[in-house]
Parts: sequence; C-alpha cells; structure tokens
Amino acid sequence: MKKIIAGLIVLVVIGYLYSGFFTKGMLVGTYVNPHFKVSRGEDGPVFADTIRLLDDNSYNSGYWEKGTYKISYTPLGTQIQLGTKNQFHNLSLQTFIRRDNVVGSPKIIIGGDTGSYYKID
Repeated sequence: MKKIIAGLIVLVVIGYLYSGFFTKGMLVGTYVNPHFKVSRGEDGPVFADTIRLLDDNSYNSGYWEKGTYKISYTPLGTQIQLGTKNQFHNLSLQTFIRRDNVVGSPKIIIGGDTGSYYKID
C-alpha cells in the first residue's frame, strides 16, 4: 500500500512539473490568441493576435509590437515577461505559461479570469 501511495505522489509531482515548467527551447515558436476577451484593467489584445518568440529573447506581435522577453521560474511554474518600449508607450506583461491538465501545448495566459491566452501554433 505504501508503494502505491508513493507511486501516486510521484505521478502527481511529475504531472505538476510537466504542466507548469518549461525550458526556453520548449517555448520558442509562434503563438496565436484565439480568445481575446479582456476585462477592464487587464492588459491584452482586443483582437486576434500572434506572438512569435524568437531564440534571441526577442518577440514580435501585432498587439505587443517588437520587444524582448524574459523567462523566470517560481514555485507556481514558468513565468514570462514581455516588454516593449518605444517613443509612444511602454507595454509590459508578466504572466504564467501552463498546459491544460498535463496534456497539450504550452499556453501564455493573458487573462486568468477571462480565459484569454496564446496557444502555440
């Protein structure tokens, strides 16, 4: 019985790590935003958008424009920070990258309450 419980605990920990922790190489690519429901006070596009995360820590997007991103890790999982600075404005977003239920592709979560996210294309 103890081996079964230990095995289940190991599976839960592996599932948690797999669904919330990513290396940079796993994240480089093109992400699309199929849901653009943004609530007041939340940052995010109000139209369909695409983000391309590049290998050199830069990105480009219709909404977020061109800028740099930074990957960091917390006990809750992998975080990404997008930043754009130009003569007109500063845009910044710090959010999490997750998978749904241990399966599926990584998603950049934009609006936790609204379900808005970018999914890998």
